[in-house]
Amino acid sequence: MKKWLVIGLTSLALIICGVLALGERPDSTKAGENKVTFEGVDLNCHACQAKAEVALSNIIGIDSYKLHPHKHAITVSFDPEVMKADWIEKSLEASGFKAKMIKP
Repeated sequence: MKKWLVIGLTSLALIICGVLALGERPDSTKAGENKVTFEGVDLNCHACQAKAEVALSNIIGIDSYKLHPHKHAITVSFDPEVMKADWIEKSLEASGFKAKMIKP
């Protein structure tokens, strides 16, 4: 489990460094478009839920998140000036979760 956490955090750091190095800013989004839901996330046990919480709490630009274990989903609110929804999806995947983004 530590190995996946290290890999996930390293991947996130590389993504952020790449964005900063290229000088890109995330596309501006309209009001209300800074919330996204990811489906297909394995949240069956408490350890998986804790792993998801650790992964999400380490992603810069996430304002809040809510786990929906029975729906196998996570809803995330984020700052569109700092983060993009697809970056969150890639960070979750790097942390070992298979997440599919759906529009709210």
